[in-house]
Amino acid sequence: MLEALCRSSGTTLDIRMSRDGPPITQRTSGLRPHAHAEIADIDTNNTTAPDIVAVFTAADMQVGGPPCGLLVNSKDGSPMAEPPHPVLAQGKVRRVRDPVAVVIAESLAQAKDCAELIQVSYQLLPVVVAADEAIKPHRPQLFDNALSNICFDWHLGDKAAVETAFTGARHVTRLDLPIARTTGNLTQ
Repeated sequence: MLEALCRSSGTTLDIRMSRDGPPITQRTSGLRPHAHAEIADIDTNNTTAPDIVAVFTAADMQVGGPPCGLLVNSKDGSPMAEPPHPVLAQGKVRRVRDPVAVVIAESLAQAKDCAELIQVSYQLLPVVVAADEAIKPHRPQLFDNALSNICFDWHLGDKAAVETAFTGARHVTRLDLPIARTTGNLTQ
């Protein structure tokens, strides 16, 4: 069951002990309203009820998380700065909806009701929401090991040939296309 929890997020409707077995529990994770904040305290004391199987926080789930899977070096040869990917936020949230607790209950409604009883105290941290702003000097750091909020700076191709092609082009269009992510890594 823990393996199924670690691979999913949001609401899981069919955790099963075997392929043909009946669903055994429902689970949901609590509200996570802040984009960047230290977790000052998580109080789960009011979450006990007969149909609540368990409530977990990061302190209960020190199992790590999925690796990035894209182990590349930056253009200067340095290895990428892979930040940790814990199952539940450990010490700080770094995006809205970063899960801080998980509730396992006999029904989805019970899990959701219980999740609303979890009290989380946050110390808000500065936020930058645009990627091009996040990499500028003196911006809030999300991870200590990813300086300037850059995991890696990867270049591919023949830079000189590309510059020559642009220099000789009759017309060059410059266009910024802001995107939320540059890889297919899931955030949830």
